[in-house]
Amino acid sequence: MLLLVPAAAVAYQPPAQGLDLLKKAIERDAKTTYTCIREWSEWGSKQPVRVRRDQSSTGANRVVVVAPMSSQGMTIIDDGNQRVRYDPDEKLLRIQDSPLRFIQENDAERRFRLVYRNYDVKAEGKATVAGRPTLKVLLSPKSKGVAFARRYWIDSEKAVLLRVEWIDPTGKKQTMSDTISISYPKSLPADTFEQTFVGQPRKIHIRAPARQTDFIKLAGSLGFGPVNPHDMPHGFLFIGADAIRTRNRTMAALRYTDGAANITIYQAKASGGEPPWKSSSEMQSVKVDDVWVSVTGDVPDAGAKAVIGALKKSGATKGAQLQTRAAKLFGSSEDTVEKLRAMGLDFEDAVACLVAAKGSAATALKAGRWVLDGQSLAFIARETRIDSAKIRSGINRFWDMREEQE
Repeated sequence: MLLLVPAAAVAYQPPAQGLDLLKKAIERDAKTTYTCIREWSEWGSKQPVRVRRDQSSTGANRVVVVAPMSSQGMTIIDDGNQRVRYDPDEKLLRIQDSPLRFIQENDAERRFRLVYRNYDVKAEGKATVAGRPTLKVLLSPKSKGVAFARRYWIDSEKAVLLRVEWIDPTGKKQTMSDTISISYPKSLPADTFEQTFVGQPRKIHIRAPARQTDFIKLAGSLGFGPVNPHDMPHGFLFIGADAIRTRNRTMAALRYTDGAANITIYQAKASGGEPPWKSSSEMQSVKVDDVWVSVTGDVPDAGAKAVIGALKKSGATKGAQLQTRAAKLFGSSEDTVEKLRAMGLDFEDAVACLVAAKGSAATALKAGRWVLDGQSLAFIARETRIDSAKIRSGINRFWDMREEQE
């Protein structure tokens, strides 16, 4: 949802200490050539995985597991077009399209805007990591209890993330990524991303998900109507969806980000009393209408539960009522509201666009695209020449009417 800021505010203010370096890190971290030894951890795990990572300025990368012994030699190569995963124990090569192909051109700028809106950013001083000078930058979520706070150690010269720490709402801390050593060569050897493995591993080609840009196209690919959240917590923004075909069914994977954290909402048409996937503490499930939905991502349990709670309230009948109410309240057609919702906007963002558009369908849809670019309410108000207080008032009226009816 849009962050409500004062009318006098701009898209974002001049960089505070640490904010400018964070912006550079969002832009450059995945586009810098380097070779490193790094340790990765999963939340709650006490044993990190040590890897060697080689990355080029195109984003192509090769990751080889060094330790523990049980996973040694596991290799992932992503050249930007194809991703292969080699399992030496099974002598198996899994081949699929590279996820890098689906990264949008404006992704870094959008993420920075969302981080600025959803987190307080604070520089905490200098430190040395892997022999490199860094600046510590703390991101504290503005919505308490929903997201991890994140502390980054950013290479002061190269703007690469050298260490990442998460802090959950209880104050528990864990280092999720730590760089042991790193170098920045001008280029990598020509054979870095070649698929050279011992013997002749068996190959499995994994069918690539069909990327969908809106909910109407997604529904057509799925054969059922996906659950479109009415009110997403913590400023999570829809950035795309995949239709995933398996042997027995077609599922949806809806992608959202708040700039730092990412979540995926899986959905499948209900055909029995249990979801088609195994539920766990990391993957909570709930049935909405005739669709199973589940949430997973780099958020604490409270964050996943908040999204699950929002999904529970997002049934089709209530959605149709809210769509009709929004159209009548702001002098718009239901078709325009439906198009805004199909973009992946929740009702708060859709209503903000309707108020700003003052009855113009074209302006409402343009505002919807601004929302998907991560632009703030103040930006939309300025571009449409309306007082942002009027947009806030319209949003409040919309929700108040919903509460009165409920």
